[in-house]
Amino acid sequence: MRARLILATTIVCLVASGCTADGGGSSEPSSSAPASPTGLDRLPTDELVVARGAFCDRLADAAPGRAVGGEVEDEEAYEPGDTAVLAPGVRDVAHEWSCSYTSGETVARAWLFTPPVTPEQARRLARSAVTEQCREVPGAEYGDPSVKVVCRNKQAVSVSWRGLFGDAWLSCSLRAPADTDLDELTRRASVWCADVASAAAV
Repeated sequence: MRARLILATTIVCLVASGCTADGGGSSEPSSSAPASPTGLDRLPTDELVVARGAFCDRLADAAPGRAVGGEVEDEEAYEPGDTAVLAPGVRDVAHEWSCSYTSGETVARAWLFTPPVTPEQARRLARSAVTEQCREVPGAEYGDPSVKVVCRNKQAVSVSWRGLFGDAWLSCSLRAPADTDLDELTRRASVWCADVASAAAV
């Protein structure tokens, strides 16, 4: 009788494929490694549709900390109609949604224009992003048209993508101290911008 019970238990275990060494069922699912963050080179941004609206609250929880390389120490956001600092030394009424996350001297920022933008306007915006301190560099597409720029001064270096998704002009940047390794900053900026585009997409 005991032999028949053992055989029956063995058959049930084989069919259910869920028995542990002590004959009990395992209720814990097998764990899998977390997915690697996706950079822009693996995100088909030409397939994304971005709505002109608030998007920062849809960012993945881990995205800001991953971008700044540590714990977020300060967070700021504004919406269309708010009076905000739009650029260093420029305080005015905002016509965009924006959020920024800071850790030490590293800042991740994203912003999305309120008004619709035409392709011709987007091309002008892309050209205006290239200045004496900001040079255009090759990089993954970020909508169409789009531009990737690296800006540098004595204090900081930043990597930024800006592009048109339908009629939505979306931008993202990652700024760090001037002595930051540019390859590493670019890798993190690519992931950050992919996170931003994914959050803003509908």
